[in-house]
Amino acid sequence: MNENEKEEENEVVRTEQLINDYDVTRFIDSSIIEESGATITQKVASLFCKIYAHRRINDPTNFDFAAAEYYIYARLLTGITGDPIADTNPNTAHIQRRVFALLSLREIFLDEGELQEPPRSHLLKWSQNGARQGLVDWDARNPGKPKNHGASVRILTDPQLSF
Repeated sequence: MNENEKEEENEVVRTEQLINDYDVTRFIDSSIIEESGATITQKVASLFCKIYAHRRINDPTNFDFAAAEYYIYARLLTGITGDPIADTNPNTAHIQRRVFALLSLREIFLDEGELQEPPRSHLLKWSQNGARQGLVDWDARNPGKPKNHGASVRILTDPQLSF
C-alpha cells in the first residue's frame, strides 16, 4: 500500500467516526415530514435549500449535516431528472472533485468565499442512497414514464452543483 492509499484509508476511518448514521437518518426523515410542499420533491427541494444554507453559514464542519446534504442533493437531483444512472454520479463527482483538489484548483470548491466540504469517501454512500430514493420519488410521480438516462450528468459540468 503506497502513502496515498494509506492516507485515503485513514481519511475514510476518520470520516466514518465523525458521522452518526442513526442521527443523520433521523434528521432527514423528520425534516422531510415537517417540510412544507405538495409533493415529496418539493419538500426535498425546500429542505436542501435550508440544509445548504445552514451548513455553510452555521456549521461547515459538521459531518452529519454534510451527509444529510449529500443525501438530499442526490435525492433532489434524481427525483427531478428521473435519471436511473444518477446513483453513479456521486462517484463521478467525487472523482472530479478529488482531481480538482489534487491539481490545487481550490477555486472549484469556493462557494461565497468559503471552502466547500472536501470530498470524503464515506459521504458517497449518502449520495448513493439519496439518488436511489430520488428515483423512487420520480417513479411515484411519473408512473410508466420512461427514464431520462443521462439527464443528471449535465449537472456535473457546473462545479457549484456537484455532489
